[in-house]
Amino acid sequence: AEPTPAFTQVLDETTSGDFKVRLVAALEPAAHAQRVSGAATTSSLQRVPGLSRAGATVALHVCIDARGAAYVTQESPQPEPGIAYEQRLYFAMVGSKLKLVESESREVPQC
Repeated sequence: AEPTPAFTQVLDETTSGDFKVRLVAALEPAAHAQRVSGAATTSSLQRVPGLSRAGATVALHVCIDARGAAYVTQESPQPEPGIAYEQRLYFAMVGSKLKLVESESREVPQC
């Protein structure tokens, strides 16, 4: 099984606003799935010029394929297959640092 995710100093320093609040909640042990086998891979990573949300100056499009992995949760202890999903990540200047301030995601059939 993979290590339990945690809200680290790096995440604290590189996230901001509502996104940070949601991330802290998502990393609570009861809120996340734990990978027990296989791997998730980043299939694509692209900059999306001109797209903005929450004051972002940079947007990235990422596709992650976790269909080759199996996950368990507290509610579902039987391993279940992962999914492929696209994410848009939005970064804004917060003080003098570029931080992740918003994201959106959706399941897709494949990357």
